[in-house]
Amino acid sequence: MKSVVVYESMYGNSHRVADIIGAALKEFGQVSVVPVSRVIDELAASADLVVVGGPTHAHSLSTRQSRASALEAADTSKSKHPHPPLEMDPHWQDAGIRDWLRTTAISNGQSAAAFDTRLDAMALLTGRASRVIARRMTRHGFQLITEPESFLVDSQTRLLDSEAERAHHWAKGLALSVVPA
Repeated sequence: MKSVVVYESMYGNSHRVADIIGAALKEFGQVSVVPVSRVIDELAASADLVVVGGPTHAHSLSTRQSRASALEAADTSKSKHPHPPLEMDPHWQDAGIRDWLRTTAISNGQSAAAFDTRLDAMALLTGRASRVIARRMTRHGFQLITEPESFLVDSQTRLLDSEAERAHHWAKGLALSVVPA
């Protein structure tokens, strides 16, 4: 099985989840884990499974304005908090999932899944970018093989300890849904 995990990340949580998903999928075949700004349509179009995820910003996908707010929050955390400050992901300024899904031409009917990272609170209060990602992927012809998934961060925007293991198991379930028994 050939898989592609496409991610957008601000503070590294979605990047970390994408790496965990990629590591789990490697047990089933070839995997590419790429930031959304570096994915090429041919790579995604040739995959058997495409997994796309990113952070939830203002109840949805990030925007240029929400990415600027994330940078401001990281700068503020450096001066106000005794714990390790927030660090921006290397690709945080690049085009996001919203942009990629608006312009991508792929629609080969591949199996797909969507995830997000969001604050550990009721989804009604936080929103879920994964639902938006899933809807837009479906419009592009992807076949969702599972419901969109959220992986949670704490109030300091750090991935909860339990979420790494949960992401690993979720990814294995995705692979088992695609790979013939």
